[in-house]
Amino acid sequence: MFGFIPRQAARQFEGGMKPDPDQRKPLIRLATFADIPALQQLDSLCGLNAWTPDVYKGLILSDSCEVTVWINDRTVIGFCAVRSVCPDLELLKIGVHPERQGEGIATALLHGALSDAIKAGCHECFLEVRWSNNRAISFYKKEGFEMVGIRRKYYRAPVEDARVMRKKMAFTATDVDGATRTNTGRA
Repeated sequence: MFGFIPRQAARQFEGGMKPDPDQRKPLIRLATFADIPALQQLDSLCGLNAWTPDVYKGLILSDSCEVTVWINDRTVIGFCAVRSVCPDLELLKIGVHPERQGEGIATALLHGALSDAIKAGCHECFLEVRWSNNRAISFYKKEGFEMVGIRRKYYRAPVEDARVMRKKMAFTATDVDGATRTNTGRA
């Protein structure tokens, strides 16, 4: 990820679920071009700003970005897109199928991205969220993000301000191989 560490084809979910080759069990893996239609469908179902196939292709190909997907029964259920501008990480978008929200999928995707970012040397994660998206704001606060600014009229259709939120990444991450690494963030 981010050109600093080798990309992994799959990541073990913290709850003990292991990647299954036939994908009947939950699996987190890097997105491919074949996933783009499902990502666009999730954009629509989740009420997220729609990205074009070219935007997704660019993110998938970029060394500074990572798009991960949560697959269950061969179906993309959720995804997370991040960009690294070390020492910072930007959470570009995260979405989970509405029928599967509240199951910890977004949390697992976010934790995976943050863990990878720490290993790549990132210290903080930033994001923008619609001012009125109380469910997302509550989720981000629970995950340790705090509001640090406002972007006026940031969103279109409808026009709305964005809250800028930040998380200082100073926690211990456990790799897929079980190794533990501690990053203390900025002094």
